[in-house]
Amino acid sequence: MNILMASLSAQLLVYSAAWLGIGLGYRLKRQVTLMWSTGWLMGAGATGLLYFNALELPLSRDLAIDSLAVTGFMLVRQGVDAFVGAKTRLWEYALMACGLLAVEALRRQGDATVGLRVCTFTVLASWPLVAIGWRMARWQQAQSRAARWSTVVMLVPLVLTIASFVVRAALVLIGTDATTVSYDQGSQFDLLATLLFLLVLGAFNFSLASLVLGALVARLHTLSDTDQLTGLANRRVMMRRLTEEHARLLRGNPTYCVVMMDLDRFKKINDTYGHGVGDEVLKGLSALLARSQRQTDTLARTGGEEFMLLMPMTDLDGAITHAHRLCAKVASAGIATTVGTLQITLSLGVAEAGPDDASSDVAVSRADAALYRAKDGGRNRVESAARVMIPGWVL
Repeated sequence: MNILMASLSAQLLVYSAAWLGIGLGYRLKRQVTLMWSTGWLMGAGATGLLYFNALELPLSRDLAIDSLAVTGFMLVRQGVDAFVGAKTRLWEYALMACGLLAVEALRRQGDATVGLRVCTFTVLASWPLVAIGWRMARWQQAQSRAARWSTVVMLVPLVLTIASFVVRAALVLIGTDATTVSYDQGSQFDLLATLLFLLVLGAFNFSLASLVLGALVARLHTLSDTDQLTGLANRRVMMRRLTEEHARLLRGNPTYCVVMMDLDRFKKINDTYGHGVGDEVLKGLSALLARSQRQTDTLARTGGEEFMLLMPMTDLDGAITHAHRLCAKVASAGIATTVGTLQITLSLGVAEAGPDDASSDVAVSRADAALYRAKDGGRNRVESAARVMIPGWVL
């Protein structure tokens, strides 16, 4: 039994060191990983005290073990909270402290209170684990690319850990001698529970690593789909959305429209005020356009000062109306920059897609041609591309 307990303590120390290295060495989720490292270190302290059961302490040995174990779980839980953007309520630590003191008070009253004592500790140890499972499941469900089985894999270690505490409490309640389920007497339960913890700890840390890896993958997807200056979708996303929308159109869904937009005389802004102010203008314009789009629309920056708006389930008249609204809003708004508020204007070209279009590229080309007509016509205006049907041709 001592060998197993020493192995469990060593394993916890390895996990603590690993998370410390990840946090400090790779600067990856530093606050989160430091909490996890400290939590596993406290767990190692608890199991270490079980291993060195003859060690003299200035306070109750059982209270020290229980406190280290529960605080370790709470710190791991706080790390998960920080990871998902939630806030751990500090009063829970106070409640845990009161519960641990209550367990110690019951222990001093003798074996008559063993059932209540074990049940109280089971609740204290299980509460942060339940909270961890809830946070992890909610976070996993919010990830659009996460598979359902991955949530199950994350929760199984937590369920098994909680189950070991519940089984221990149940054995005590049905009359089993408390010394046979105290984790340090070498009983059959001790051996099975310790072996379970050895297996579960690896799986649990794999679950935590999966959280971090999943966040990194989601971040990479966001970076690959986002224009870094404006925060809008990039051309890659727009091309994908156009392909999807055209496929729906060919299956009989309502038509969609494409709006091409270009910031007028942007080169003059860069030449006069510098590229830094030009970037400020682009960011301000992007924010203005984003506030004006519908939830179903896709807005992307497709070039230097060029933007594209995809409007699903919208006919040409509706898209033209919206384009005129955008044109007027931009012309009247003004963009705040470090050199003052700058007045800018926008030229827009609108085109409607149809089932006779071989691909979305056809509609985009018509919108682009309409945009050039708006530019040639004096800027700060909207031009549309009418779809004229001639056998074999679309103009």
